Amino acid sequence: MKSGMVVSYSPEKRFGFISSDDNESYFFHINNVADEDKDKIKKGEPVSFTEHPTPKGMAAKKVAIAQGFKVFRPLESEDIIVSRSESCGKGNEVVFNYTTISVEARSYDEAVEILKDKAARTGCNAVINLERDKRTGRAWMNKNHRYTIQQVTADIALVMQAGVTTDDDAAKANQAFVETQIASVKKGLKPRHKDIFDAGPFHTICSIFGFFVFIAIVFAFLNSK
Repeated sequence: MKSGMVVSYSPEKRFGFISSDDNESYFFHINNVADEDKDKIKKGEPVSFTEHPTPKGMAAKKVAIAQGFKVFRPLESEDIIVSRSESCGKGNEVVFNYTTISVEARSYDEAVEILKDKAARTGCNAVINLERDKRTGRAWMNKNHRYTIQQVTADIALVMQAGVTTDDDAAKANQAFVETQIASVKKGLKPRHKDIFDAGPFHTICSIFGFFVFIAIVFAFLNSK
C-alpha cells in the first residue's frame, strides 16, 4: 500500500488526483474509493491506496481515507521567496520564522535584495510579510536638496513543501529532519548576529558620514577657544 494526499477532486466529474509520499501523481475515480469513504473524499484528505499502471499513467485503486501526518520536504528551487504575506507558494508552509528585520536603501528593489541576501546568509529561504515605508529629509550640506529613503520590514523564514503520510515512522523521521534543519539555521545565525541586523550599505555610509561630521564639529569648537 502507498499513502498520499488528495490534491484535487471534482464531484461532478467523479475523479481526481493523489500526490503520494514520494511526490508522484496518481489518477483515481470514485469507483475505486472505498464505499464508506465515497461521500467523504475531498481535497486535502490523507489516503492509502494501491498503484496501478495504465496507458495514460499511474492510477490509484482501493483508495481509502487514512489517518494522516503532515510532513515537509525541502523546496526544489533555491530562489529566495519574496511575499507581502505568509503565503509562499502553492503547497508551501513556513516551518520556522526566525525574526523581523528592517533595512533602508535608496530604492525598494535594492532593499528587497538586501533582505534576500540576509535570508540566504542565515540559511533561510524566504522573505515574507513585507511592509514598505519611507522617510524624507534635507541634505545637511544643501538644505535645498531633499532625499527619500525606502524602509522595508519583513520576516526571515524557512519554508518547505508540505505533504502528508500515513506512515507513523516516516512522520517521526520527517519531524526529526525538520528539527535538524531549524537547529542548523539557529546555529548559523549566532556568530553573524551583527551582520544580519545591520541596515544595509546606505545605513553604513550615513553612520560613517555622521562620525566625520561629529569630529569636524568638535575640532571647530576646540579651535574657537
